[in-house]
Amino acid sequence: MSASLIMTLLFILWGNLDFVQISGCFVMNMCMCWFGDIHELLNMGKPVKEVDWTSFWYGSFCGMVPWLIMFFEIGRAVREVGVDVVPWWVWAFVAEYFLLFFTFPYTMFAQYMQWGKYNNDNYPLLKNGGYL
Repeated sequence: MSASLIMTLLFILWGNLDFVQISGCFVMNMCMCWFGDIHELLNMGKPVKEVDWTSFWYGSFCGMVPWLIMFFEIGRAVREVGVDVVPWWVWAFVAEYFLLFFTFPYTMFAQYMQWGKYNNDNYPLLKNGGYL
């Protein structure tokens, strides 16, 4: 829910007040979160070779669509009014949120592939290894 709300606020921050576009991106973000939940429920405690990645890829697609639309809108806004009109902190916020947003799928992928610190062999006393 919070990812969808933040993305909606980013759209409004860029001056995009089109209700259909904002609500569509909100719904796509919610679908991304729901696919992530489904992935967690379906694959909890499974070994690496038995993980079903379908819901992960569907969720990744749903999460990419609002970002593509937002980058299109940012490009349109910059062409119309110029880069100087947008304060530096807005660019910093978008860059930070972009980085954090796309770090999560990598972390989820690493958890289910049991790479690095998420390898179950590193945590023999925990029931589900490095993933709690």
